[in-house]
Amino acid sequence: MNVSVISPFPVHPVNTGGARRTMALANHLRGQGHTVSIFCPPSPQGNAQPPADGFRWRFFRHWPSLIAYFFHPELFLALLRRTRRDRGAMVLSFPFHAVPVFLVSRLTRVPFYLDAHNVEHDRYFSMKKPVIACGVFFLEWLAV
Repeated sequence: MNVSVISPFPVHPVNTGGARRTMALANHLRGQGHTVSIFCPPSPQGNAQPPADGFRWRFFRHWPSLIAYFFHPELFLALLRRTRRDRGAMVLSFPFHAVPVFLVSRLTRVPFYLDAHNVEHDRYFSMKKPVIACGVFFLEWLAV
Protein backbone atom coordinates (compact mmCIF):
# COMPACT_ATOMS: atom_id res chain seq x y z
CA MET A 1 0.00 0.00 0.00
CA ASN A 2 1.13 3.57 -0.64
CA VAL A 3 1.33 5.59 2.57
CA SER A 4 1.98 9.32 2.83
CA VAL A 5 3.49 10.45 6.14
CA ILE A 6 2.98 14.18 6.74
CA SER A 7 5.00 16.29 9.18
CA PRO A 8 4.84 20.07 9.68
CA PHE A 9 8.49 20.02 10.78
CA PRO A 10 11.66 18.94 8.95
CA VAL A 11 12.44 15.29 9.66
CA HIS A 12 15.86 15.19 8.02
CA PRO A 13 18.32 15.28 9.64
CA VAL A 14 16.80 13.33 12.51
CA ASN A 15 17.84 15.59 15.37
CA THR A 16 14.62 16.37 17.28
CA GLY A 17 12.05 14.29 19.11
CA GLY A 18 9.35 14.96 16.52
CA ALA A 19 11.68 13.92 13.69
CA ARG A 20 12.62 10.72 15.54
CA ARG A 21 8.95 9.88 16.10
CA THR A 22 8.01 10.54 12.46
CA MET A 23 10.98 8.59 11.07
CA ALA A 24 10.34 5.66 13.43
CA LEU A 25 6.77 5.53 12.13
CA ALA A 26 7.95 5.74 8.49
CA ASN A 27 10.57 3.03 9.06
CA HIS A 28 7.98 0.76 10.67
CA LEU A 29 5.55 1.21 7.77
CA ARG A 30 8.32 0.54 5.24
CA GLY A 31 9.32 -2.55 7.22
CA GLN A 32 5.74 -3.82 6.85
CA GLY A 33 6.11 -3.66 3.05
CA HIS A 34 4.45 -0.31 2.35
CA THR A 35 5.73 2.31 -0.08
CA VAL A 36 6.24 5.43 2.04
CA SER A 37 6.28 9.05 0.89
CA ILE A 38 7.34 11.65 3.44
CA PHE A 39 5.88 15.16 3.11
CA CYS A 40 7.75 17.76 5.18
CA PRO A 41 9.57 21.10 4.91
CA PRO A 42 13.26 20.93 4.00
CA SER A 43 15.81 21.19 6.78
CA PRO A 44 16.69 24.70 7.96
CA GLN A 45 20.30 24.12 6.91
CA GLY A 46 19.09 24.47 3.33
CA ASN A 47 19.73 20.83 2.47
CA ALA A 48 16.81 20.21 0.13
CA GLN A 49 18.50 17.13 -1.28
CA PRO A 50 16.58 14.07 -0.06
CA PRO A 51 18.60 11.25 1.45
CA ALA A 52 18.85 8.00 -0.49
CA ASP A 53 17.11 5.85 2.10
CA GLY A 54 14.25 4.19 0.22
CA PHE A 55 11.58 6.81 0.99
CA ARG A 56 9.92 9.14 -1.50
CA TRP A 57 10.63 12.63 -0.21
CA ARG A 58 8.25 15.51 -0.97
CA PHE A 59 9.36 18.86 0.41
CA PHE A 60 7.00 21.80 0.80
CA ARG A 61 7.91 25.32 1.84
CA HIS A 62 7.62 26.13 5.52
CA TRP A 63 5.56 29.29 5.80
CA PRO A 64 6.47 31.50 8.75
CA SER A 65 2.90 32.60 9.41
CA LEU A 66 0.72 30.97 12.03
CA ILE A 67 -2.10 30.38 9.51
CA ALA A 68 0.13 28.00 7.54
CA TYR A 69 0.02 25.54 10.44
CA PHE A 70 -3.72 25.23 9.95
CA PHE A 71 -4.06 25.51 6.19
CA HIS A 72 -1.20 25.09 3.75
CA PRO A 73 -2.29 25.37 0.07
CA GLU A 74 0.97 23.95 -1.33
CA LEU A 75 0.71 20.86 0.88
CA PHE A 76 -2.99 20.49 0.05
CA LEU A 77 -2.31 20.46 -3.72
CA ALA A 78 0.67 18.08 -3.41
CA LEU A 79 -1.36 15.61 -1.32
CA LEU A 80 -4.34 15.89 -3.64
CA ARG A 81 -2.18 15.04 -6.68
CA ARG A 82 -0.48 12.18 -4.80
CA THR A 83 -3.67 10.56 -3.50
CA ARG A 84 -5.50 10.85 -6.81
CA ARG A 85 -2.59 9.17 -8.56
CA ASP A 86 -1.52 6.48 -6.08
CA ARG A 87 -4.37 6.12 -3.55
CA GLY A 88 -3.29 4.48 -0.28
CA ALA A 89 -3.49 6.16 3.12
CA MET A 90 -2.21 9.29 4.84
CA VAL A 91 -0.64 9.44 8.30
CA LEU A 92 -0.42 12.81 10.02
CA SER A 93 2.30 12.96 12.67
CA PHE A 94 1.07 16.20 14.30
CA PRO A 95 -2.41 17.76 14.31
CA PHE A 96 -1.36 21.06 12.72
CA HIS A 97 -2.06 20.16 9.08
CA ALA A 98 -5.33 18.38 9.85
CA VAL A 99 -7.45 20.75 7.73
CA PRO A 100 -5.71 20.18 4.35
CA VAL A 101 -5.32 16.45 5.08
CA PHE A 102 -8.98 16.18 6.11
CA LEU A 103 -10.09 17.95 2.91
CA VAL A 104 -7.93 15.70 0.71
CA SER A 105 -9.29 12.68 2.56
CA ARG A 106 -12.88 13.73 1.90
CA LEU A 107 -12.30 14.66 -1.75
CA THR A 108 -10.45 11.45 -2.65
CA ARG A 109 -12.02 9.03 -0.13
CA VAL A 110 -8.55 8.08 1.09
CA PRO A 111 -8.31 7.40 4.84
CA PHE A 112 -6.02 9.36 7.09
CA TYR A 113 -4.74 8.60 10.55
CA LEU A 114 -3.49 10.94 13.25
CA ASP A 115 -0.43 9.55 14.97
CA ALA A 116 -0.25 12.07 17.77
CA HIS A 117 -0.44 11.90 21.49
CA ASN A 118 -3.28 14.50 21.70
CA VAL A 119 -1.45 16.71 24.18
CA GLU A 120 -0.44 19.54 21.87
CA HIS A 121 -3.34 21.70 23.04
CA ASP A 122 -2.32 21.12 26.70
CA ARG A 123 1.20 22.22 25.86
CA TYR A 124 -0.05 25.50 24.37
CA PHE A 125 -2.31 26.14 27.39
CA SER A 126 0.69 25.65 29.68
CA MET A 127 2.63 28.14 27.53
CA LYS A 128 -0.15 30.73 28.16
CA LYS A 129 -1.29 30.71 24.53
CA PRO A 130 -5.01 29.92 24.88
CA VAL A 131 -6.06 31.00 21.37
CA ILE A 132 -3.56 28.66 19.71
CA ALA A 133 -4.49 25.94 22.22
CA CYS A 134 -8.16 26.18 21.21
CA GLY A 135 -7.24 26.00 17.52
CA VAL A 136 -5.05 22.95 18.06
CA PHE A 137 -7.76 21.30 20.18
CA PHE A 138 -10.19 21.77 17.27
CA LEU A 139 -7.69 20.18 14.87
CA GLU A 140 -7.16 17.23 17.20
CA TRP A 141 -10.94 16.82 17.47
CA LEU A 142 -11.31 17.08 13.67
CA ALA A 143 -8.67 14.40 13.13
CA VAL A 144 -10.25 12.00 15.60
